[in-house]
Amino acid sequence: MSDERDLGRADRALVDAIRADFQPEPTSPARAAELRRALAERIERGSRPLAVRLAVPAFAAAALAAAALFLATPATTPSNPDDAALAVSSADSDSLVDPDAFASELAERDGYLPADYQELALLIDDPATDR
Repeated sequence: MSDERDLGRADRALVDAIRADFQPEPTSPARAAELRRALAERIERGSRPLAVRLAVPAFAAAALAAAALFLATPATTPSNPDDAALAVSSADSDSLVDPDAFASELAERDGYLPADYQELALLIDDPATDR
């Protein structure tokens, strides 16, 4: 139904009835002038901040590019030999800790266990080893 001339008499009556039902009421000249003025203001307001509408996506794209660049660059080792001497691996730092000394410090503290747990520990442990 691309052309209204192809419509039959019944179809033409239906289209005319729909047009009549959905036809907007005519506006007063004052209201029509106000609508045209409001439309002109909205068009002017929409075209004015074009720089702002373009700046926000540009800044977002720049931030995204900076984040992608940061994540894509590999970590580098220090180029200064003095800085390389200061770098300590996790294995080196583990060798600096004496676990036996740390455990003995915890065990020797008087308040390490509450009193009721100390009494239970004495009941469970062999009395010969407590002395």
